[in-house]
Amino acid sequence: METSGEYREGFLCPICMEDLGTVSQLTEHFERDHANEDKDVVNQLKSLFGKAKKTILRKESNVMESSPSLSGPSYAPGGIDPTMWEPQKLGAVRSHTMAFCTKRDARIDRYAVETNKLLIRLDKLLSEDLPTDPSKRKVYEKKVVNWAPDKDMNICTSCGKGFGFTRRRHHCRLCGTIMCNKCSQFLPFTYATKLTNPGFHPEGGVGFLRRSNSNTSLNSMMTPDGEPHLRTCNDCRMLLERRDQLVQQRTTKTDIVQLYEKLRDDIEEVELHLPTFAAMAESLK
Repeated sequence: METSGEYREGFLCPICMEDLGTVSQLTEHFERDHANEDKDVVNQLKSLFGKAKKTILRKESNVMESSPSLSGPSYAPGGIDPTMWEPQKLGAVRSHTMAFCTKRDARIDRYAVETNKLLIRLDKLLSEDLPTDPSKRKVYEKKVVNWAPDKDMNICTSCGKGFGFTRRRHHCRLCGTIMCNKCSQFLPFTYATKLTNPGFHPEGGVGFLRRSNSNTSLNSMMTPDGEPHLRTCNDCRMLLERRDQLVQQRTTKTDIVQLYEKLRDDIEEVELHLPTFAAMAESLK
């Protein structure tokens, strides 16, 4: 508003030109000090004040809703603006890749060496020279693998339970460690041949056998079906099964690979007959 060439702004009373500061104070001032003025003028001004008040409050509400300090993906839940912070310089950097690779390679080499030892011993135990007599067979197995002395092991290496009259000691034929009968694993000769000879493909699924409840020497040498097997520990079983899985992954094609190869064959066949069908389609024009 202009008075004597001067511009004034704010919540000014249109009659006395007093600046009230807010819309509410301006309305109260007008109703209190200027109630006796012309009623048409008063009503018109009240209506104008009401519309102005609603407009101002609506604009303030929109500003608050769109304020990035209250909402927005660039602000943290705590109300801190990340853009306030200047980019920090990169501090000291240290690469642990070589240390990780060194430890990983050492672990892989250890597992590979242990697995290869098991396969070499397993190949010797599958020899045709393996005796069928239980006592002679045990002597032969001790020559291939050094068995841990019974006196040096008072508890099972797998479950930790002590040996006694009801819990006998049993030796792993591949590493020589001592475990109880419940922790023993049994490796059939068919599966052992598959592990040592990649070209051998037995019919049906083969794998380690379930532990039998019998503790007889004959049961530790043969399955109920009469197939010979070897007693092993759980650690040797895991290494051999892991080796078998890796070999199958290298030699067996996954479903997606088989589908892709089938698609490629179909594309090649279509491209082979494409000139013939193109000539036929051209002749029909």
